Amino acid sequence: MLSTLWAWFIGLFTKERIGILFLMLFKSGASAVAAQIADMELQRKALDFVRELHRRTDIDNAEKARIFNEKMFKYGKILGKTLCESVINCLRELAVNALKAEIGR
Repeated sequence: MLSTLWAWFIGLFTKERIGILFLMLFKSGASAVAAQIADMELQRKALDFVRELHRRTDIDNAEKARIFNEKMFKYGKILGKTLCESVINCLRELAVNALKAEIGR
C-alpha cells in the first residue's frame, strides 16, 4: 500500500520539478531517509525550531545549527524515531529556506 501511494505521489512530479536527488530519494517507498524528510510533523517542528532560532541575535549561524540539530535529535527521540545526521541537516536547510521564502529573502 505504501509503495503504491509513493508511486502515485511521485507520478505527480517530473524530474524537472523536483530534481534528481529528491526523485531518487522518494522513488523508493522503503527509504527511511525519504520517509523522515517527508514526515509532516518533523517538517513542522523543524520550521518551528528555525523560526525560534532566527529570532536569536546573541548567537551566530553555526551555533544556531548546532542547537537546531540537538533539538531535532531530542524531538525525534520523543517521537520514538532515531534521526540520522543527514536527515536533521536536510530538514534544517529546508526549513531555513522555507523561512527565507516566508519572510521574503
